[in-house]
Amino acid sequence: MGKLSDKILLFLCIILPVSILSCADFLTGPDPENTPETNFDTLWHEFDRYYSFFEWKHINWDSLYQVYRHKVSKQTGDMELLSIFSDMLDNLKDGHVNIYTPFGGYSYTAWFDQRNTLFQLNIILSKYLNNRFSSTPDNNIVYGKVKDNVGYILIKSFDSKKLQKKNFRLIDDILEQLFNCAGLIVDVRDNGGGNSGFAKIIVNRFADNKRQVSFVRYRNGPDHDNFTDYIPQYIFPEGKRQYTKPVAVLTNRKSFSATEYFVLAMRTLPHVTIIGDTTGGGSGIPISRELPNGWAYRLPRSMQLTPDSVNYEGIGLAPYIFVVNPYTDKIFSTDTQLVRAVHFLEQGRK
Repeated sequence: MGKLSDKILLFLCIILPVSILSCADFLTGPDPENTPETNFDTLWHEFDRYYSFFEWKHINWDSLYQVYRHKVSKQTGDMELLSIFSDMLDNLKDGHVNIYTPFGGYSYTAWFDQRNTLFQLNIILSKYLNNRFSSTPDNNIVYGKVKDNVGYILIKSFDSKKLQKKNFRLIDDILEQLFNCAGLIVDVRDNGGGNSGFAKIIVNRFADNKRQVSFVRYRNGPDHDNFTDYIPQYIFPEGKRQYTKPVAVLTNRKSFSATEYFVLAMRTLPHVTIIGDTTGGGSGIPISRELPNGWAYRLPRSMQLTPDSVNYEGIGLAPYIFVVNPYTDKIFSTDTQLVRAVHFLEQGRK
């Protein structure tokens, strides 16, 4: 490697201390052998080195190695190896932990699958918006009025793999159309997250001032309690103009990950009230890596805390006004959480 390349590599190692690949990944060693044992050991050691919630979740990672390592041998096939990985990783109960293979994968989905939020998009569109609504070109943001003086914005996802930033920036035009409403509902129920940068685009249109919304810290050493210092995260006014009239944000147990960053940020604003159910509890920011056999996987290398340093991983963010949709909502085609938000705004935030 030439001197110029060496300097570039050194520069990257200095300025990217929490990047997906560490400097050691660039500088040392041949590719590891592609065997079932090596793939298992690689996965276990990578989690041991980078995963951020061992202590928070009281997980003895060494003991899990002893439980699952002996199940792997040279004769272990791909499907069996994936099953062993899945059983081991399931102990983490983490919605940000994934494995991707050409024939399937692993994700911890209990935070989503085992929670019936009774969120009915078709009822919102037909009954409360009376089929008079608009949407962004990707149909990800739906907006209209649920009452003459109450606007409504639904954000289905912040997924950067499927969605484009330019469509989130259309929030300026959306707010322009709803700006005269006395109050606004922003609905992020059943939004499983994605890119917090997309969430921040929306939040900044509601920001009245620069405000701290959270702390983030990253694993930065071999011990499970090795972390960087807490790094404050901020929002600030951005866009054509800010909407600072009363806002109700609707959440439920399937509001997760980047959506929780959105909720963290919105609830710092004095004109915003969170209504609904507690969020899903996914505070980690995942990184992506690869095993010797080419399988990709994700794990959170960081943790995000509230401005008062509360860790909500596995717990979630509680609303200010707690409301759940009862099973009768499905029978009578109603949305109790949405009705409560409308009433809250119409009654002057009481």
